[in-house]
Amino acid sequence: MALSRRAAVDGEVRELAGEVLVTGASGFLGRPLVAALAASGRRVIGLSRRAGGDLRRPESYLPHLRPGMAVFHLAAQRAHDGRRRRDFEAVNATACRDLARGCLERGIGRFVLVTSAHLFGPSAPGTPCREVDGPALAVGEEALPGVPGEPALGWYERSRRAGLLEVRRLAAAGLDTVVLCPTIIFGPDHPAHPNRVTGEIRRFVCGRPPAAVLIGGGTARRDLVYVDDVVGAVLAAERLAPPGAELVLGGEAISHRELLERSLTLAGRRPSRLRLSIPAPAALAAARVADRLLRHDHGCGHTAAVVRLLREWRFDSGRARQLLGYRPLPLEEGLARTVRWLRGRDGTH
Repeated sequence: MALSRRAAVDGEVRELAGEVLVTGASGFLGRPLVAALAASGRRVIGLSRRAGGDLRRPESYLPHLRPGMAVFHLAAQRAHDGRRRRDFEAVNATACRDLARGCLERGIGRFVLVTSAHLFGPSAPGTPCREVDGPALAVGEEALPGVPGEPALGWYERSRRAGLLEVRRLAAAGLDTVVLCPTIIFGPDHPAHPNRVTGEIRRFVCGRPPAAVLIGGGTARRDLVYVDDVVGAVLAAERLAPPGAELVLGGEAISHRELLERSLTLAGRRPSRLRLSIPAPAALAAARVADRLLRHDHGCGHTAAVVRLLREWRFDSGRARQLLGYRPLPLEEGLARTVRWLRGRDGTH
């Protein structure tokens, strides 16, 4: 993807920095973003755990921050990686704040934070959430739909909200910031950083389809977006988004059940008749037992994952369409590309 070094923003011409820093550079989204930036002729400094980088240690990145450069902050403690509250807080809140503060102090040209659209959800049935909705703007969580005995938000969402609020505070102090909030991303992945949705598709289109395990019937709908669309939006945001913009990057909503059936159809396979639907109360009870046995913190672990699966996550990307010219692929096409890629590689890497 070619990038112009000059772009109009709010009627002015922005000169793009030749040097950029990308955190989470080896991750599912980071790898294609780094490739696109490098292909455009820019010098990319990648920070990742695989290369010895650690966001919790400012000395990992401070020597690389120079006036005028752009910083793309992708790294985070993911919902499926963390089982301790302190891990979410240390990476998604504290480290995010420290990096943004370092960028402000060093005169960074543009700070692009890639966080999660889940900050603005969950959604009411049939009603997509927008950037002005949800707990990212709320003082409390009392109005959020809850599950008895569980916090309204898990620690993944809470920590990412805390990081966003810190970035907003630093933006008010002068940091040129754009916040991008993708929904659930999928597409061709990498063995070092497998994608959860792609992994689920892989299990069904490569080899013998296993039994489908669905929570609460698998009918709750969640918004999926193809990885290349998010990469394109990140690049466009550096050039086109006004300072302080917060933009949801979504695609189309689909249920877990429909996702598996559609993936099998695209692969030319008959849908599996083996379906195990676990009622929500039973799934929650089993998850709570597992979390207690494994000593996961409350609001982390399996229970938080089940709660997410039971909720609706639909989003409206109208503002990104308006400001960035964002046009995501139809879900059918994104799934078709993913299935072709999986079958072309025979399900192996």
